[in-house]
Amino acid sequence: MMKLSIILPIYKVEAFLPRCLDSLYRQDMPEDEYEVIAVIDGSPDHCERIAREYAGKHSNMKVVVQRNQGVSTSRNNGLQIAKGKYVWFVDPDDFIEENCLKTLYRKCINDRLDMMPFGIRFCHEHRASLYDEGQLNRLSDVVTGINYLLGGFCYRQPWTVVFRKVFLQENNLRFADGYVHEDEEFMPRAYYLAKRVAYCQQQAYYYFIRQGQSISTTQSPNRAKGLIYAADSLYGFINERETDHQSAIYKFFRQRVSDCALQGIHFADVQMALEVKMRPYYPFTIYKTWSLKKKIQYVVVNFSIRLYKWIKK
Repeated sequence: MMKLSIILPIYKVEAFLPRCLDSLYRQDMPEDEYEVIAVIDGSPDHCERIAREYAGKHSNMKVVVQRNQGVSTSRNNGLQIAKGKYVWFVDPDDFIEENCLKTLYRKCINDRLDMMPFGIRFCHEHRASLYDEGQLNRLSDVVTGINYLLGGFCYRQPWTVVFRKVFLQENNLRFADGYVHEDEEFMPRAYYLAKRVAYCQQQAYYYFIRQGQSISTTQSPNRAKGLIYAADSLYGFINERETDHQSAIYKFFRQRVSDCALQGIHFADVQMALEVKMRPYYPFTIYKTWSLKKKIQYVVVNFSIRLYKWIKK
């Protein structure tokens, strides 16, 4: 039985790909019990050659080549051919802990989980030091995804979780094709729908922070489009399912909607930003729990999007 499928969306990461692939094969799970699906997303460098070299040495590795369509489509296409009971979306410029797969899979199976977050470590390109997420004291009891969300523990990236494949399929959970910031709208929906979630104490993932990876302050139409799409999607999702607009989970989603939309306005040009005024979630609700700085931001953007854009120049 294929226990786990590891899906890698690969684009222009030739400098980091060997390290990632090496980590996937320094494992305590036999290679006939898990598979590695490398989706080459029209990468113009030597990623395909590197992936095929590894596939020549490991029979459990599949290489899929497609024209450049983005990380969402790459993950969706990998999921479509995955045979594992559980799936893990790993970014190829990161890497995973040695000999962690058995522990991760055992927790998933024993607790019959839909989603399983785990320990993460962050490392920098030009620093030898590592730092942990600092949340290994989380309870590992099984809870609903909604309770996990409300506990404030969830990250927004899909590589932070191992998913039960049937759970994704039954709920038609796919990444939004053609958009960046696809994880902003995917992860809250997934947690909301999950019935069984539990944290695994295993440190399993190394998130590699490269120089220049910090958030840009310049306009980016693609980022703006993706973030505003995420706001629209989450708003529609939660309003279809929650009639009590005072419930904690409704407020959680509305805050996510506001955050995505505000980031979208930040990256948009003035014309695209002004289109947010036509959305049903504008003007934004301001919550008492927010910091003063955050409240001021939303007061300004509610008063005038043009003024907000001018201040942020």
